[in-house]
Amino acid sequence: MRHFMTIFSALLLAACGSSSINLPVTDDPDPVQGAEILEIIHASPDAPDVNVLIDGEPVAEGAPYKAGLALQAPAAEINLSIEGLVPGAGDDASPLAPGAVTVIEAPLATPSGTRVTVFAANNVADIEPIVITAPIEDVPADSVRLRVVHAAPIFDPEMVSVFLTAPDGELDAPAETFAFGSYFGPIDVPEDDYRIRITPAGDPDTLLFDSGTLPLQGGSDLVVAAVVSALPGVPLSLLIADGESVGELIDARAQATARVVHAAADAPNVDVLLDDALPPAIENLAFPEFTERLPLDAGDYNVKVVPTGSGPEAAVIDADATFVAGVEYSVYAIGLLEDIGGLLLVDDNRRVNTEARLRIVHAAPSAGDVDVYLEVAGETLAAPALAEVPFGAESGYLSVAPGSYDIAIVPAGGDPLAPAIGPLPVALQAGGIYTVVARDAAGGGGPFDVISLDDDLN
Repeated sequence: MRHFMTIFSALLLAACGSSSINLPVTDDPDPVQGAEILEIIHASPDAPDVNVLIDGEPVAEGAPYKAGLALQAPAAEINLSIEGLVPGAGDDASPLAPGAVTVIEAPLATPSGTRVTVFAANNVADIEPIVITAPIEDVPADSVRLRVVHAAPIFDPEMVSVFLTAPDGELDAPAETFAFGSYFGPIDVPEDDYRIRITPAGDPDTLLFDSGTLPLQGGSDLVVAAVVSALPGVPLSLLIADGESVGELIDARAQATARVVHAAADAPNVDVLLDDALPPAIENLAFPEFTERLPLDAGDYNVKVVPTGSGPEAAVIDADATFVAGVEYSVYAIGLLEDIGGLLLVDDNRRVNTEARLRIVHAAPSAGDVDVYLEVAGETLAAPALAEVPFGAESGYLSVAPGSYDIAIVPAGGDPLAPAIGPLPVALQAGGIYTVVARDAAGGGGPFDVISLDDDLN
């Protein structure tokens, strides 16, 4: 294949404090001076992770939604392939084994002296490339060049308006009103602080996105795309590509959310205090119940779990936690009273149209280490999907082919025909999100059972 070389490849999450994700790419670290720039960005909100191939050779593997890749290459005609990783679609019969399914196959020109930006956009059933080709030109040190893309299919065919104003500016006249799949620009603006707001066309009172104060640095040549945020409470976020990296700017109004799960089998009903404030944020939560998601301003908190009606001095769990804007959390009280503790997990509630997403949480202290079996309904429990899972561990989100299954939780190394839990018949739907929490019986010990969070398992 033609020789492609990395400039920089990462998902940079601006302002929200999340960690970066580096994509595996070609391994030559030396950029080609004067070469063309090719950016490829995953912008399909319900699509699975993807592989990116150039002329049949992989340049990125397992790229998640909102991830971006920037490459340098000689001027060329190339063939771009994007493969969705779909469980159950490969040669392996396992419902957890992903197969690569080509979702975009497109010839692509990267003419001399150009920057080509490709968004894999639209919902996965109609995924398509949005391609922007622009000359590579120096931008004056006191100016910023912008191209703005509508890549959020949930608003198609509605038109949206983009307003670029001073931080305290009125929404008098939009910079552009346009539909999904289109873009406008380039426009050059002076280096300064700005505010980007997006509304439905003709409805400036309904904000779909608000950047807050946004400093734009001179000399930048930016491609800015409105995408489905997949974050709680705000419909859109912006992906910003500068020819070297791709980052996400989340809505300034975004909050964190947290739900609390009482999985401590011998603990009484509890209250949850944030920074010792009264009344409690959560009151009278009983085992094995859980709360709705609570919105929280981003920041650092002291979290205390106390017997219902008690004050901070009676805390059975006392922990400090940082909640980041745009991130969803689950807070578990786990263990027995003699050794009770907290478990803080980050949730991901983006629904993927080609898979069910299943998370297993081991919160049954009396069960010891366990094996977890997941088999097609009626089939023999042949080999564990997860082996020797210790108390307090969780599986992360497993991508599972939609279908009917049996879940069994067995003492580690034990007989799957004598499970501690199950076999539980479950129906996992495409686009579903399922969290299964293994727990003790009330008071501790067996018989063991589960707490089912998120979507209904049956």
